[in-house]
Amino acid sequence: MKSLLFIALSLMAFNSFAAGPKCVNIGSRSEGWQTTDGKLLWANCSKEALACENDEWVSYKLDTEHMRLLGWSQCSKSEANKPVCANIGSKSEGWMMNGQLHWDNCSEKAVICGAKGSRSEGWYAADKELASRHVIQKGKCKK
Repeated sequence: MKSLLFIALSLMAFNSFAAGPKCVNIGSRSEGWQTTDGKLLWANCSKEALACENDEWVSYKLDTEHMRLLGWSQCSKSEANKPVCANIGSKSEGWMMNGQLHWDNCSEKAVICGAKGSRSEGWYAADKELASRHVIQKGKCKK
């Protein structure tokens, strides 16, 4: 029981961000990031990952050709089981999923809910393309 509580508290620490921009109107000409103050920034956000870095919401364009399935999930309905990169820089670096650690060099990867609405819907990992990094919203997130 104590180990279960420790894992739950550890996961809460990884996910302690303020609510950020949301990807809206997926698949339409109006697809984009809706910021917390209501602005719409047009982008192909369904193929981007959102991260909190230095108190800024940043999006990374993902290499969708080389994404790797981390686990099937109905992630479009809930982000409750979203994998989290844990133990960065150590020999135990990997994805924390459902209370278990799956070793991987995950610090340079981003997680995205892919194949939404299909039998292949789930969490996918893709390398971040640092050249296509752009700030969505400043001063709105904290680790």
